[in-house]
Amino acid sequence: SGDILSLNVVASIIRSLRAKIVRNRPAPMILTDGASQAQQDNAKALQAFLEGALYESAAYEAMERAFDIAAITGDAWIKVYPDFEDECIRVEVRYPWETFVSDQEGYRGQPRSIYERAYIDREVLHALYGDEHGEAILTASQSRGDPDFGFGEAEADQLEVWEGWRLPSTLKSEDG
Repeated sequence: SGDILSLNVVASIIRSLRAKIVRNRPAPMILTDGASQAQQDNAKALQAFLEGALYESAAYEAMERAFDIAAITGDAWIKVYPDFEDECIRVEVRYPWETFVSDQEGYRGQPRSIYERAYIDREVLHALYGDEHGEAILTASQSRGDPDFGFGEAEADQLEVWEGWRLPSTLKSEDG
């Protein structure tokens, strides 16, 4: 018979490592050594908030996914940001080829700028930013996709979007 046993050894090793390494779900702990009763009560409430935020944002699941990506590619990014509309914290995993740091800036391990590339559906962009940039979004050329990964331009009406972050020059400056 033509039955062939297919076994992905790399995936099996990564799953085993993830089970050992990621199973301990680290969480921030609010310590109140020598604090008043009111401070201890506040600390308990803050601890409950932090645990709830980790759960609601699916942070541990994102860490597991980032672990898998990093085990295969060598790197992974976790993006944490506030969602003001839904009043929650969002946690997203990014592939290393979607996030860029200048080699010169990252040389000492403390870059001041980070850039992220994403492909986003035209309709989503228009719904988010149509009031301010509607005409530009509607008339922009469709993304060529990412040919290195086999994504061609005919598959989706997406635009290539870049986002950047820069730390302020000093604690008091507003240039970041």
